[in-house]
Amino acid sequence: MWKERIRDNLIGDSYIFLFVFINFAILAVIYYCCVAEKREKSRNKSDKESYDLSKNIGWAKAMLKGLNISYSVYSGITSIFPLLGMFGTVKSLLDLPSLTTGDITAVQGSFFTALTSTAWGIIFAVGFKIIGSGIAPGIDDRRAELEKEIQSGQAANRPAPPAEEKR
Repeated sequence: MWKERIRDNLIGDSYIFLFVFINFAILAVIYYCCVAEKREKSRNKSDKESYDLSKNIGWAKAMLKGLNISYSVYSGITSIFPLLGMFGTVKSLLDLPSLTTGDITAVQGSFFTALTSTAWGIIFAVGFKIIGSGIAPGIDDRRAELEKEIQSGQAANRPAPPAEEKR
């Protein structure tokens, strides 16, 4: 009985687990933008020209844009987990069988599903908030590095001002 109830709850709360998967995929993108790209750059010293972001401003801008978008989406999805839990609660209570039928196990199952969906929403919201707090300083540092590379690349690519003619 308990195995069936747990299986039914996991299937019923599958929309929450879909958002968990999406959030982990976004974390992988953030990891690449912050860490993996820098490691790859340090490994390939022989191909230094292609990894010099100040000479490849388009790549640096794309990396900065990808980092900003992915962190914004990550934060947004993290903030909706409690709402997903509440949605599961309401959905389960609306599916509540009529109390007049006398089927107490069905009523217990609906209440159990309602409570577990709320719990999943809270658990994942807290977990992803903690992860977000841990990675925020690294994201800020990476943003500053990319903006510095973009600025130095734009300064290097600016044409020199015309020299004044002496008379």
